[in-house]
Formats: sequence, C-alpha cells, structure tokens
Amino acid sequence: MNNSMQIFDVFVILVGIYMLYSAISGKGSFYKDENIKSDMKEKYKKLIKCFCLFGGLIAVAYGAFDFLKIEPIATILFVILCAILLFVIVAIMVLTKPKK
Repeated sequence: MNNSMQIFDVFVILVGIYMLYSAISGKGSFYKDENIKSDMKEKYKKLIKCFCLFGGLIAVAYGAFDFLKIEPIATILFVILCAILLFVIVAIMVLTKPKK
C-alpha cells in the first residue's frame, strides 16, 4: 500500500507541473474551448489560467508533503485542491453551452 501511495504522490506532482506549464505558456488541453459560450471565452481562459496556476502549486505541494509523510499539511492541501477543483467544475458548467 505504501508503494502505491508514493506512486500516486509522484503522479500528483507531475500533474501539478503540467498545470504550472499550462498556466505559464497558455497552452495545453485545459484551454480547449469548443463548447464555451462565445461571450465567455475570455473569462474561461482567465479561469483556467488561475486554476492551473494555483491548482498546480497546490498539487505539487500536496504531492511533496504527502510523499514525505508530513501531516496534517498534506491533508489540508488535499482538501484545498479538491475545493478548487469543485469550484472550477461548477464554473465551467456555467460557462459551457448546454448540449441539445
């Protein structure tokens, strides 16, 4: 169990690094906006950039703290990361065109 959790921690760190790269470069699969309302595309890009920046930082920090078994900081960061993810999911639902 310990080995599989360390693999998960490394995966979270790698995803966080990808998110940071996406935030800095403005490129990546996060920025695909085919279903976004046309008047909301600029808000969507800003939302994704903020999500990638803050989410990436928190994901890297969470993965590192959890890999090093530093509690309760790892747990707090995981809860914050989940809250950010939930907020972004709801925001994207609002910015997306309804499917017919």
